[in-house]
Amino acid sequence: TDVKEISTEEIERLISGQPYSSLSDLWERARPSVPVAENLVVAGAFDALYGFVNHDAGHYSSSNRITRRDLLLQISDLARGKPVATAQLSFDITDHSENRSSGLPEMNSAERVRSELEVLGLDVSSHVMHFYADCLDALQVVRSRDLLQCRNQQTIFIAGVKVATQMPPVRSGKRVVFLTLDDSTGPLDAAFFEDAQGPFAHDLFNSWMLLVRGVTRRTGPRGISLRATGCWDLGTVRRLWLSGGVPAVNEHVLAHPIPDTGAPVKRVSLVHASGFKQSPYADIKSPAPVAPSKLWHRSPGTPG
Repeated sequence: TDVKEISTEEIERLISGQPYSSLSDLWERARPSVPVAENLVVAGAFDALYGFVNHDAGHYSSSNRITRRDLLLQISDLARGKPVATAQLSFDITDHSENRSSGLPEMNSAERVRSELEVLGLDVSSHVMHFYADCLDALQVVRSRDLLQCRNQQTIFIAGVKVATQMPPVRSGKRVVFLTLDDSTGPLDAAFFEDAQGPFAHDLFNSWMLLVRGVTRRTGPRGISLRATGCWDLGTVRRLWLSGGVPAVNEHVLAHPIPDTGAPVKRVSLVHASGFKQSPYADIKSPAPVAPSKLWHRSPGTPG
């Protein structure tokens, strides 16, 4: 049901027709549409059938050298009514007469994850944060699994995929944004108070991968919270790191110093032509981010 563009009827046919001996066997009996068949291929639905192995090593291999790109070509031939080969209706998956390689290379790790995010909204073969590990290690970013080792009132950096932004009602009337990230080792929570919202609102609401600076607060042996003092789009940070190393990232981050929590926050009220005075805490909807839909969580009443 998570496969992009798939219908209920196609799901029922795919399930009732199992098992399948080949792509052409599935095409003839399950009768998927071309987009659904292609989405099944790039999401890895045929990997086990065609002998792809070694998922954890970051690449797939096949003794027949059949790749996902080969299967996409076969779908194109099937859609035009061109026979790929004599389809074997036997359920012996070790013998395929249509296992002929076109010589196209297999998708690399990044291409596979990008396809999985597009088709399923899930990163299946590898967590998307794995591709940022070298940058995060160089910047000494704290992972979720190591968060409890941090001291009280320590300034740290965390990073991850945005899971949720929430703004529950607060008795004081002030807006507090609670952010949850996933860095592949676990969840990370940070609270953006008023002093840290203004300068970083664009990245906070419009980026789906973030680098966050914050100050820790220990609340017990197993308790720790993070008061955010800034956030930046992780893709931009990585590009800076690739071009100029850690100094380039430091320059970018230091351009936004830690806010002075003792300074009064200026609140601007919008007065409409009718004379109505809008609350400075009224939520204004931000532009929707460009991100895989299922990686972007929206809570009720949350802008962006």
